[in-house]
Amino acid sequence: MKQFILSLAIFALTGCAGTYSSWEYDSKAVIDRNSREMGCSNTSDDNKPIRRGRAVITSQADPIFDGGLAVAELWQPSNARQIWVLAIGVTSYNDVSFPRVPFASRDACRFRDWSLHANINVINRWNVHVLLDEMATKGNVLAELHWLKQYAHGEDAVLIYFAGNGAPELDRNDGGFDAKYLSLYDSDSSRLFETALGLYELAQELDMVKAQLQVVVIEACFSGSVSEKVLHGRPKEDLEIRPKLINRFGAKSGRVILSAATAWQIANCSDEIGGGLFTHFLLYAWKYRGGLLLSNGFSWAKEQTRRAAEKRGSVQEPTRYGDQKVDLMLER
Repeated sequence: MKQFILSLAIFALTGCAGTYSSWEYDSKAVIDRNSREMGCSNTSDDNKPIRRGRAVITSQADPIFDGGLAVAELWQPSNARQIWVLAIGVTSYNDVSFPRVPFASRDACRFRDWSLHANINVINRWNVHVLLDEMATKGNVLAELHWLKQYAHGEDAVLIYFAGNGAPELDRNDGGFDAKYLSLYDSDSSRLFETALGLYELAQELDMVKAQLQVVVIEACFSGSVSEKVLHGRPKEDLEIRPKLINRFGAKSGRVILSAATAWQIANCSDEIGGGLFTHFLLYAWKYRGGLLLSNGFSWAKEQTRRAAEKRGSVQEPTRYGDQKVDLMLER
């Protein structure tokens, strides 16, 4: 039987207003089951998981079909095949020129809670880390990515979630704007190249993570007010932000990016649900609607997000980038 390995990194960016060095691992980023007001708490704990048995990766005999797309490879967890989760949420920034992103930290906590308490019950709590607000610095994010490099095996899946501001950059070769950066707590809006997490930089880090199935969920937008600094006088209504770098980020086999919106759209949040529309519907689908396949849950969440945004007078179309032929079964 043909064998395959899948590595999943889920990276989600929520809201829009929008080489490993000597980084040390911060044990405060480890999350246990105890919750504070936001549903998350930082505790120190043993970070190294217990791995039982020998991994056996199989491919399913018949392809899954999702909206006419044949999904040929299916990853399913077991005692030997583990899921790793890194959730990042930044509501407020040290640099006050970044707009506040309502509910970003709360959405990261919701993603963490889903991974630990959903009825799938397949993710060890030691495998789930979260970084919120002032803890979500570039140094800590790089340290968490190093944690994944250390402990995630080739047969495992990695889920990375990000909620916060995104930012574009001017391509001086052709004058276009590309979705490029994820803004972290200590990012400087005047020095994004040095202080924010570029998609190219994230790709380089994930290339060194052994897990070969990587799903990145992006609940954010790249066209918010933070983008004014890179417009260089161009009218914002004429701005078209391209997903070129997102496509390049997802070019590796086994890597999937689930974006809350296209590169130029707003990622809407709602006071009624207390969070981002896409995150709300995605987690609802995976938890309550039997959407145990990643692809099926995304398809339902995409349509519900589109409808909810339309009612608010907005346009938002969640988009899947990257490898279209892999899927994740969220149960054993």
